[in-house]
Amino acid sequence: MNDAATDNEAKLKEALAESQRRELEFSALLEASRTILEYRDFPQAARRIFDSCKNLTGATAGYVALLNADGDENLVLFLDAGGRTCTVDPSLPMPVRGLRGEAYGAPKTVYENSFMSSPWIKLMPGGHVRLDNVLFAPLLVGGKAVGVMGIANKPGGFTERDAHIATAFGDIAALALSNNWTLDELAKSEAEVKKLNTELGRHTAEIEEANNELEAFAYTVSHDLRVPLRAIDGFSQNLLDEYAGKLDEEGKRLLHVVRDNAHKMGQLISDILAFSRAGRQEMSVAEVDMKSLAGAALDVLQQTTVGRDLTVDIKPLPSARGDFSMLQQVWINLLVNAIKFTRPKPAARIEVGGAAEEGELVYYVKDNGVGFNMQYVDKLFGAFQRLHRADEFEGTGIGLAIVKRIITKHGGRVWAEGKPNEGATIYFALPTKEEKHG
Repeated sequence: MNDAATDNEAKLKEALAESQRRELEFSALLEASRTILEYRDFPQAARRIFDSCKNLTGATAGYVALLNADGDENLVLFLDAGGRTCTVDPSLPMPVRGLRGEAYGAPKTVYENSFMSSPWIKLMPGGHVRLDNVLFAPLLVGGKAVGVMGIANKPGGFTERDAHIATAFGDIAALALSNNWTLDELAKSEAEVKKLNTELGRHTAEIEEANNELEAFAYTVSHDLRVPLRAIDGFSQNLLDEYAGKLDEEGKRLLHVVRDNAHKMGQLISDILAFSRAGRQEMSVAEVDMKSLAGAALDVLQQTTVGRDLTVDIKPLPSARGDFSMLQQVWINLLVNAIKFTRPKPAARIEVGGAAEEGELVYYVKDNGVGFNMQYVDKLFGAFQRLHRADEFEGTGIGLAIVKRIITKHGGRVWAEGKPNEGATIYFALPTKEEKHG
């Protein structure tokens, strides 16, 4: 392989790696932002946000703490020693000093990559876990630091990129804390309900705005990533076409790997855009013949069932009121899911049904496929959550998340039942009465 081809291949690999890093970052931030609304208890929310930050930056230890009323001590919510020995009682207050004091005082994110040889080492109590490097991100509420998230012991040390990432997660944790405080105040006094409801509305608006900004960020970045991905794929193909005689088999294999990963990233970007559109799209509500819609969705997917022993039984379905194109996407995604996960079965069966129940219309797609463990049912409708290995079943784990987003937008709900190797049933329900849709 000549120098130009080698240089091009290196650039392609770096471009792909950077795209993947950025994708992981905004996906983790988007997921962490949902924690604000998912957890009533702040320590639980803080732990979830901390774990996401730790994993994304590559740190192996750390903690989250809140400032006491006097502003001179840290009250530790939890401590993760990362497998290293630590005999210090985490329930004991931590004085606000040293590098941690800088994070509070500035307030800003600070880090030190040579901690054991820094001036701060003399402030560590006996039995403290060894700290090769540390980073502190303040939790800001109203511009004032009310807590801190510390992460430590990252192999290779922290970077400015890590500081930006930790700052973003610190801001999300601060929003969760602010929301938690508001809810605590609501529980204290009925006399303050009106005032606190106003405050809650403001915080909810802030949370929604933060989520909208993250959604917009995901949408924009996804669009921006398409151009370099096309370049990666195009340059790789050019190298294969024009330098095939100069590349050995390993070089050709590596270029095919680059192209395969570019295609996978392209599919992930398309799914992210579809997920974002499902939340941002305006609804046009009308009467929808659900049996015809499910049948049309199956027709679209006929090509994916060629050569298989597959029976699909669409039973009578009650009509519903909703957005035609959105509900069509729901049926397509559910049928794609059932067709995919029945593939290992020699005689696959899929049943589509529904009925009017009290106050809602309930529909389902049932299959005799590989199923899933109900222990993980909460992950089933999460964005980019997968219950099976990528080498077993293709996909990015976004299909059921889109279903949930669309049905929620219609004022409905989704749930699932399953058992390993015995199949799964995905349900969704729509209200029977006209409701204000999101």
